[in-house]
Amino acid sequence: MKKFTTLFSATVLAIGMLAGCGTAKKENTTPQSTAAPESTTQVSEPTDSVESTAPEAEVTTITVGMVSGYKPYVFVDENNEPSGYDVDVVKALDELLPQYEFTFEPVEKSVLMLGLDSDTYPMGIDGFLYTDERAEAYLFSDERIGASIETIVIREDEEAISGFADLAGRNLAPISATSNYVSMVDAYNAEHPDAPIEYSTVEQADRASTYQLIKEGEYDAFLDIQQTFDQMDPELTSGLKTCGSIGEMDTYILFNMQEEELQKAVSEGISTLRENGTLSELSVKWFGIDIFAE
Repeated sequence: MKKFTTLFSATVLAIGMLAGCGTAKKENTTPQSTAAPESTTQVSEPTDSVESTAPEAEVTTITVGMVSGYKPYVFVDENNEPSGYDVDVVKALDELLPQYEFTFEPVEKSVLMLGLDSDTYPMGIDGFLYTDERAEAYLFSDERIGASIETIVIREDEEAISGFADLAGRNLAPISATSNYVSMVDAYNAEHPDAPIEYSTVEQADRASTYQLIKEGEYDAFLDIQQTFDQMDPELTSGLKTCGSIGEMDTYILFNMQEEELQKAVSEGISTLRENGTLSELSVKWFGIDIFAE
């Protein structure tokens, strides 16, 4: 089993991929003829050994950038080790792809994206959703590695919001400008021009402060991920509830634009993990449900 290494960095440092190769010794015997007494029969016996070398398969080390705190997808656990659903998927890929060895580097989200841009991180994990903007800058795995269950966070005493349509005319908390929630709301508004959902965006929504503002009544609701809500500190979610699933959004691994060979190998590995049931097992482990069940 491969040994995983974790690297910690506060700033982006340019690093290259490391390739290692070695040699393996192999015994090769050379027969030598000797004359047997009182016989003309030649008997061949191995007398000398000759050493030869055969190269081992080359292994390339890939530094995988990951956000340090986004449960249950990627985070650093109490033992200061990378953990989460996406991390376990990459560890399964590590076992499946002998040509690569994956190491993890937990960083802030902005550092991760800069690292993907510069190829400091050839590959990145963060429960990434597909967006057109990201597709212009990065390669996505051909297959999803998971999914986020979308929901609406509301106060425990809220009875008038039970689904997406109920957000019309209510005070929705700001959503991240780069999230898929923008396209989700826009699509709904296009189909319901007489009762649109009004919303505003921020660069990055802060869950802890947003949850508190919902409790205080400044906002009525917040579009969020069920798995993440379930993993939050109970003190933060106290007084709040979710209204059930309003849909699923697939999650992917991201790659630097130049890493086509790596992207292809990883995508094929993901397909194998889906077919052999590994992704289903990890989904149940981290999400409590099998998101790959047909």
